[in-house]
Amino acid sequence: MEDLMASRDFRELLANAWAAKKFVCVGLDTDFEKIPESFKAKNHHSSIGQVIYAYNEKIIEATYDLVGAYKINLAFYSEHGRSGTIALRNTVMYILARAPHALIILDAKYADIGNTNKGYVRTAFNVFHADAVTVNPYFGEEALGPFLAHKNKLIIILCRTSNSGGREFQDRLIALGDHELEVICKNASLKKSLFGEEAPHHVHLYEYVALRVWRYWNNYGNCGLVVGATCPNELERVRQIVPGVPLLVPGIGAQGAEIEIVVRGAITNEKQGALFNVSRSVIFASNDENFASAARAEVMRLNSIIGRVLEC
Repeated sequence: MEDLMASRDFRELLANAWAAKKFVCVGLDTDFEKIPESFKAKNHHSSIGQVIYAYNEKIIEATYDLVGAYKINLAFYSEHGRSGTIALRNTVMYILARAPHALIILDAKYADIGNTNKGYVRTAFNVFHADAVTVNPYFGEEALGPFLAHKNKLIIILCRTSNSGGREFQDRLIALGDHELEVICKNASLKKSLFGEEAPHHVHLYEYVALRVWRYWNNYGNCGLVVGATCPNELERVRQIVPGVPLLVPGIGAQGAEIEIVVRGAITNEKQGALFNVSRSVIFASNDENFASAARAEVMRLNSIIGRVLEC
């Protein structure tokens, strides 16, 4: 397993996915309560973790050839203790066997001081064998150093989240002087194009996070950002600030964002650079025995819409 994971590099996985026009990331946020009762009945002798894994297996089998990534939210597994942890590990193993082309994202939103983060790093990459992990920027670059040091892993930093409460802090304005912005933007012309001439310059906190990540944290080119589809203006703004950084964009499914607008705002000029995460609207597309075929149909629908935008 160690040799296999050492040979996987997120850059190659993403490049191949985008070349194949596979921009959808299926979120395996498998809430046991939402699994169809008919499926539970067929697996009534199994533990909760075994049922979750069996359900994931069906979803992966139905979608593996259509997607560029799978995102696994740690919360839906850890709440079931050892059984859930085994389900997570088995899900990763199945993805590696059935869909080795797909990027595996552990959605953990880790955040802590640097020494503690070393344990989180080992959990994400040595225990769960993820290619990428989500982290919180609040502790700063120094604390996230153990993650950023893994050059072949994608470290996806929360920037502007899709939840309605995200604006409470992320949209707050902070004042920056000319010199600081010029240093962060690397030159005065870029600063002017992004923020105009008036000083002091007021930037939103999410913009400042994007600037800091792009200017200081991305030394190995292994940083990504989470920007929600439910805030398309902010998404477009982040793409202007970080023209080449991969974006993980949740919210085009059950959260109801306008897909065409979101795709145009997230992709780069080279028509790549983003993964559009869908969870509930795919994995729970049907509450009946046809849930797997319904999941496939929903991914195909999203691929069709994204494809039309890419052709424009």
